[in-house]
Amino acid sequence: MQSDTPDFLDKIVENNKKDVKLMNQIGGYKTFQYSYQPIDSKEDSVSFEIIIYGYKKDFIYQGESYQLENGDWRIINTRTDIKNK
Repeated sequence: MQSDTPDFLDKIVENNKKDVKLMNQIGGYKTFQYSYQPIDSKEDSVSFEIIIYGYKKDFIYQGESYQLENGDWRIINTRTDIKNK
């Protein structure tokens, strides 16, 4: 993760790796990748996509997030999907 990458992305990956049902569904954790970009050129809001690659299927987690005044991130408009290889 790069130093300017919002920390919530790593937290989402870690939380999903702990989800036994999800890990069973995708055949276990292999690796992940993420991408994100500012929304409307605001540095405190981003749209993102995380792909967790499993051995059987891939889990896609998309959404938007904005940063609160206290520095925490609020995730909104999430969408998830599981795709066959």
